[in-house]
Amino acid sequence: MSLEERKQALEHFRDQNGAEVVVCTDAAGEGIDMQFCNIEINYDLPWNPTRLEQRMGRVHRIGQERKVCYYNFVIRDTLDGYILSKLLRRLRTLRRLWAIGFMRL
Repeated sequence: MSLEERKQALEHFRDQNGAEVVVCTDAAGEGIDMQFCNIEINYDLPWNPTRLEQRMGRVHRIGQERKVCYYNFVIRDTLDGYILSKLLRRLRTLRRLWAIGFMRL
């Protein structure tokens, strides 16, 4: 999809009453605001933890009024499962570093 097509699809999704789940590809990683959702399902995980964090930030934005939940689908005991465990470990490390002021964005 072009950027304009993505914006139109997002507006259509936003206008649907009761829509709360968005299934994301890496295209959801930047440039769009999805804070009207509160559940995100990722089925294609990036290798870079920052890209996953950006994708999660599309839903959990300043002003979000609901609890946000993320689900990352992978098959256990596969390379994708291994990558997910590494990604989550790196994200936890980065959050700890940000919390103590070691890293600034």
